[in-house]
Amino acid sequence: MFFAIPMVGVLGKRFPVQILEAVLLSLLLFKMWPKATHFHIHGKVLSLTLFYLGAVKFISESFLGTHQGGYFLSGFISFLGIFIYYQITRRSIRYDLILAYLFLASLLTSKLKWKMILETLNKNWYNLRVSWSWKLKAASKFLRRARVKPTPRDI
Repeated sequence: MFFAIPMVGVLGKRFPVQILEAVLLSLLLFKMWPKATHFHIHGKVLSLTLFYLGAVKFISESFLGTHQGGYFLSGFISFLGIFIYYQITRRSIRYDLILAYLFLASLLTSKLKWKMILETLNKNWYNLRVSWSWKLKAASKFLRRARVKPTPRDI
Protein backbone atom coordinates (compact mmCIF):
# COMPACT_ATOMS: atom_id res chain seq x y z
CA MET A 1 0.00 0.00 0.00
CA PHE A 2 1.15 3.51 -0.74
CA PHE A 3 0.19 5.05 2.61
CA ALA A 4 1.15 2.03 4.72
CA ILE A 5 3.51 2.71 7.62
CA PRO A 6 5.39 0.37 9.97
CA MET A 7 3.67 -0.07 13.34
CA VAL A 8 5.28 -1.16 16.60
CA GLY A 9 4.16 -4.66 17.59
CA VAL A 10 2.67 -5.47 14.17
CA LEU A 11 4.39 -7.47 11.47
CA GLY A 12 4.58 -5.61 8.20
CA LYS A 13 3.07 -2.28 7.37
CA ARG A 14 -0.40 -1.08 8.28
CA PHE A 15 -2.71 1.50 6.71
CA PRO A 16 -3.11 4.54 9.03
CA VAL A 17 -6.86 4.33 9.55
CA GLN A 18 -6.82 7.01 12.24
CA ILE A 19 -5.51 9.61 9.79
CA LEU A 20 -8.19 8.75 7.22
CA GLU A 21 -10.87 8.86 9.90
CA ALA A 22 -9.60 12.21 11.20
CA VAL A 23 -9.68 13.71 7.69
CA LEU A 24 -13.21 12.44 7.05
CA LEU A 25 -14.42 13.68 10.44
CA SER A 26 -12.85 17.09 9.74
CA LEU A 27 -14.76 17.25 6.45
CA LEU A 28 -17.89 16.28 8.38
CA LEU A 29 -17.28 19.14 10.81
CA PHE A 30 -16.83 21.64 7.98
CA LYS A 31 -20.05 20.40 6.38
CA MET A 32 -22.13 20.43 9.57
CA TRP A 33 -20.83 23.64 11.20
CA PRO A 34 -22.78 26.08 8.97
CA LYS A 35 -25.94 24.05 9.50
CA ALA A 36 -25.47 24.12 13.27
CA THR A 37 -24.89 27.87 13.45
CA HIS A 38 -27.87 28.86 11.30
CA PHE A 39 -31.59 28.33 11.80
CA HIS A 40 -32.59 24.68 11.74
CA ILE A 41 -35.28 22.38 13.09
CA HIS A 42 -34.39 21.04 16.56
CA GLY A 43 -32.78 17.63 16.14
CA LYS A 44 -32.00 17.93 12.45
CA VAL A 45 -28.31 18.66 12.96
CA LEU A 46 -28.05 15.78 15.45
CA SER A 47 -29.70 13.34 13.07
CA LEU A 48 -27.55 14.36 10.10
CA THR A 49 -24.40 14.21 12.22
CA LEU A 50 -25.29 10.72 13.45
CA PHE A 51 -25.93 9.56 9.89
CA TYR A 52 -22.66 10.99 8.54
CA LEU A 53 -20.70 9.76 11.56
CA GLY A 54 -22.02 6.25 10.99
CA ALA A 55 -21.06 6.47 7.32
CA VAL A 56 -17.51 7.62 8.18
CA LYS A 57 -17.12 4.82 10.73
CA PHE A 58 -18.45 2.29 8.21
CA ILE A 59 -15.93 3.42 5.58
CA SER A 60 -12.99 3.48 7.99
CA GLU A 61 -13.93 0.09 9.46
CA SER A 62 -13.27 -1.59 6.12
CA PHE A 63 -9.60 -0.52 6.29
CA LEU A 64 -8.94 -2.08 9.70
CA GLY A 65 -6.97 -5.29 9.84
CA THR A 66 -9.12 -6.92 12.51
CA HIS A 67 -12.88 -6.63 12.31
CA GLN A 68 -14.46 -6.50 15.75
CA GLY A 69 -18.08 -5.77 14.91
CA GLY A 70 -17.70 -2.09 14.14
CA TYR A 71 -20.00 -2.50 11.16
CA PHE A 72 -22.93 -3.13 13.48
CA LEU A 73 -22.21 -0.02 15.56
CA SER A 74 -21.80 2.21 12.51
CA GLY A 75 -24.92 0.75 10.91
CA PHE A 76 -26.89 1.33 14.10
CA ILE A 77 -25.65 4.93 14.35
CA SER A 78 -26.61 5.60 10.72
CA PHE A 79 -30.02 3.97 11.19
CA LEU A 80 -30.59 6.03 14.34
CA GLY A 81 -29.71 9.21 12.43
CA ILE A 82 -32.12 8.34 9.62
CA PHE A 83 -34.87 7.45 12.11
CA ILE A 84 -34.46 10.72 14.03
CA TYR A 85 -34.35 12.71 10.78
CA TYR A 86 -37.64 11.30 9.52
CA GLN A 87 -39.28 11.68 12.94
CA ILE A 88 -38.21 15.33 13.29
CA THR A 89 -38.97 16.47 9.74
CA ARG A 90 -42.19 14.40 9.49
CA ARG A 91 -41.25 13.24 6.02
CA SER A 92 -42.15 9.86 4.58
CA ILE A 93 -39.27 7.53 3.84
CA ARG A 94 -41.51 5.61 1.45
CA TYR A 95 -42.23 8.77 -0.56
CA ASP A 96 -38.53 9.68 -0.66
CA LEU A 97 -37.60 6.19 -1.88
CA ILE A 98 -40.24 6.39 -4.63
CA LEU A 99 -38.89 9.79 -5.71
CA ALA A 100 -35.33 8.44 -5.74
CA TYR A 101 -36.43 5.49 -7.88
CA LEU A 102 -38.27 7.76 -10.33
CA PHE A 103 -35.26 10.09 -10.53
CA LEU A 104 -32.88 7.22 -11.29
CA ALA A 105 -35.28 5.77 -13.87
CA SER A 106 -35.62 9.13 -15.61
CA LEU A 107 -31.85 9.62 -15.41
CA LEU A 108 -31.31 6.41 -17.35
CA THR A 109 -33.99 7.04 -19.97
CA SER A 110 -34.42 10.78 -20.48
CA LYS A 111 -32.09 12.84 -22.68
CA LEU A 112 -33.67 16.05 -21.39
CA LYS A 113 -32.71 15.14 -17.81
CA TRP A 114 -29.08 14.56 -18.86
CA LYS A 115 -29.01 17.86 -20.72
CA MET A 116 -30.34 19.70 -17.66
CA ILE A 117 -27.77 18.04 -15.37
CA LEU A 118 -24.88 18.86 -17.71
CA GLU A 119 -26.01 22.49 -18.01
CA THR A 120 -26.22 22.77 -14.22
CA LEU A 121 -22.75 21.27 -13.81
CA ASN A 122 -21.34 23.62 -16.43
CA LYS A 123 -22.87 26.66 -14.71
CA ASN A 124 -21.71 25.59 -11.24
CA TRP A 125 -18.21 24.80 -12.51
CA TYR A 126 -17.91 28.26 -14.06
CA ASN A 127 -19.10 29.95 -10.85
CA LEU A 128 -16.66 27.90 -8.77
CA ARG A 129 -13.77 28.77 -11.11
CA VAL A 130 -14.59 32.49 -10.98
CA SER A 131 -14.89 32.37 -7.19
CA TRP A 132 -11.45 30.76 -6.82
CA SER A 133 -9.85 33.24 -9.22
CA TRP A 134 -11.22 36.14 -7.15
CA LYS A 135 -9.94 34.52 -3.95
CA LEU A 136 -6.46 34.12 -5.46
CA LYS A 137 -6.43 37.74 -6.63
CA ALA A 138 -7.52 38.92 -3.18
CA ALA A 139 -4.82 36.80 -1.52
CA SER A 140 -2.08 38.13 -3.79
CA LYS A 141 -3.29 41.69 -3.18
CA PHE A 142 -3.24 41.09 0.59
CA LEU A 143 0.28 39.65 0.45
CA ARG A 144 1.49 42.54 -1.69
CA ARG A 145 0.04 45.07 0.75
CA ALA A 146 1.59 43.18 3.66
CA ARG A 147 4.93 43.31 1.78
CA VAL A 148 5.40 39.55 1.79
CA LYS A 149 8.02 38.56 -0.78
CA PRO A 150 7.41 35.33 -2.69
CA THR A 151 11.10 34.34 -2.46
CA PRO A 152 13.82 35.54 -0.11
CA ARG A 153 16.90 37.25 -1.57
CA ASP A 154 19.46 35.34 0.49
CA ILE A 155 19.07 31.67 -0.34
